[in-house]
Amino acid sequence: MHYGFFILVFLLSFNAIANESVHDLPPIVVTEQEGFREVEKITSSHNIIFDEEVIENSTAETLSDFLQQMGFAVIPGATPYETTTITIRGYDNGHHWNESSSRIIFLINGRRSGVNDIRQLALNNVERIEVIRGPEMYKYSAGSPGGIVNIITKRGGKNVLSGSLEAGVGSYDQRKGQLALNGTASGFDYSLSYRYETVNDYKDGKGNKVTNSGFDSINAFNGRLGYTLPDNNHKLGIEYYYYNVDDAHKPQYWDEEEGVLKDPSIVDRKTYLAAITYDGTTSDRSFNWTASYSISQDEYISINNPSRRYDQYWMGNKIETNQARAGVNYIGDLFDFSVGADYIKYKTHNSGTPKPQFGWLEGYPLHLGHTTANMGLYTLGTLKLPKEKLSFTGGLRWEYARIQDKHTGDEPWWDGRKDPWYGDDTNENMPTKRTFDYLSPSIGATYLPFDWLKLRANYVRGFRAPGGRQLFSSDETEGYGAPGYPLLKAEKSDNYEAGFDVNWNHADFSLTYFYSKFKNHITIRGIQYPTGLGPSAQNADERIQSGIEVGGSINLANLAGFKDFEFRPYANITYMIKYDELFMRGFDGSQLSNPSYAGEWAVINSIPEYSASYGIRFYHFGWGTAVNLNLFYFGETWTGSSPGNYNPNLWSTYGKFNIANLSISQSLYKFSGGSDVTLKLHINNLFDKAYNYSANANDVLYNGRNFYLGMSFNF
Repeated sequence: MHYGFFILVFLLSFNAIANESVHDLPPIVVTEQEGFREVEKITSSHNIIFDEEVIENSTAETLSDFLQQMGFAVIPGATPYETTTITIRGYDNGHHWNESSSRIIFLINGRRSGVNDIRQLALNNVERIEVIRGPEMYKYSAGSPGGIVNIITKRGGKNVLSGSLEAGVGSYDQRKGQLALNGTASGFDYSLSYRYETVNDYKDGKGNKVTNSGFDSINAFNGRLGYTLPDNNHKLGIEYYYYNVDDAHKPQYWDEEEGVLKDPSIVDRKTYLAAITYDGTTSDRSFNWTASYSISQDEYISINNPSRRYDQYWMGNKIETNQARAGVNYIGDLFDFSVGADYIKYKTHNSGTPKPQFGWLEGYPLHLGHTTANMGLYTLGTLKLPKEKLSFTGGLRWEYARIQDKHTGDEPWWDGRKDPWYGDDTNENMPTKRTFDYLSPSIGATYLPFDWLKLRANYVRGFRAPGGRQLFSSDETEGYGAPGYPLLKAEKSDNYEAGFDVNWNHADFSLTYFYSKFKNHITIRGIQYPTGLGPSAQNADERIQSGIEVGGSINLANLAGFKDFEFRPYANITYMIKYDELFMRGFDGSQLSNPSYAGEWAVINSIPEYSASYGIRFYHFGWGTAVNLNLFYFGETWTGSSPGNYNPNLWSTYGKFNIANLSISQSLYKFSGGSDVTLKLHINNLFDKAYNYSANANDVLYNGRNFYLGMSFNF
């Protein structure tokens, strides 16, 4: 990317100012309303919607950064290439898992993104972000009761052509440019967005340069094209998402799971999702239906020797996904009803450091390791009693999974390693294909004693079959350090939620208690046997995670009678009351050379006791001034890296830090046609905090205070 893109934005902006006479615009007055929207009245779970204003007034550029700033338990990597681990109500996406093994599903416009690393999900061209729980989750999965995250991208606007141009610079030689276009004409609507960014090595909170931490470029594209038939009841669409991180320089870092320092390297990441869609509705809008087919790919390549970039993969992972969805909804006065089906197939390609004992030369390429196919059928209904004070929701989801190993012979059960653990289940005695199916029920209820107060409760039966990575992966040729286990059982969980919401004309508030109890939770644990120790995917006997979510905001300006600006303090807190796991019930680990926690209840690693987001948002409607001071808190977190993974006496903690981010945007000039020029300032880690997500002193520290200054021309 050349500087011409950035220069173009400034030339267009100031050229428009030079040719436009001044027009003073009247102040805009916003009146807040009391009560819940119709769809909110019957929602029995604590679903969350972040609108476009909240997204744009954050400093976040990816879903990882945004959810972190909204108070979720996010453990991001120090650089843009790195996989992000996120935990919602104790459910996690796993550091080494892919989407087929994740307990949190990330959607783009209601379809699985095929992505498990939310650093690969950019926020340019995003209209809103939803966190979906409770019975509504069954439209997408039965395995994500903690929350399904749905990114909704923008559609075409009301005009033939509108959009924005933005360019800016920042710390560490950062350069960023963005172009967005959208419009509607003759039944067609479109929305397009492209972002480019580059940055050099960063400095940590102590002012030290972190060597090998920049990246050559990030290219992000998001497009949505639709055509609505003349009767306005049918719409065809095409969607495309692309995100590419090129030559991300990965510094030396501490691997919490393996307990070792990893050498510097270079990483490439590439993600795309393409979909064709159809939406229809009856003339009275009582029935609507949707269907889609999509393909996606998520690829990760790590290169230790840049001089041999094109003839060897030191570690790689590529997920190819095919997906089809269809659903029908009925919306009535007395009840709502939905039925639907979805099918998704994953092809997982892997490569680790080539192993001579398998006869593979250095440079062995990515190979097909396993396939995972999931099919789901769901039905969901809501009974709305008169005056919409009381409603009941019930749902069922049936899921079927088929997982097949496509590359046998290099797993530990084939070459005789760890026999005391696998017993007689070695070589051909291990299955190479597994199937699972289950019918999950859900029920929920809401009651509104007042228009501004909603009481709610729900129960969800969770089910998740193990993915191919968890069943059939190799620790020899896939570069993860822990093999799968073909005899794993499917996870089942009972999930309860109860709480209330307040929606007053000046304020909103919610409180939720949640409780989940697992059977057969799948995790990586040390194989416990007298002759040695080694990690492997295994089932835990039981797991319990419970806690409280509380959050809200209040517009103090409106409360005081000021209508032309907003001054809103806000806070969201998650407190984990219990997060414990029982592994290998009855096992006596004290006889081992490295004492083990197996056989006893133990705290679950990598879940913070508290996570929170709080701050103040200010917006003046007449001036076009927006300010958001956001702080997120990451609480004390236990870690059990090797060898502490086996000996509780060696466990340690990290966390307990606050990070502040400041976002300011100011409209510099408003044109008579509605266009304007806006200046943006983002400051991350405002107080230059030195922090990381590791208990190891050798681990890399994260970014110190850094800024971005940009100008956009909005037309």
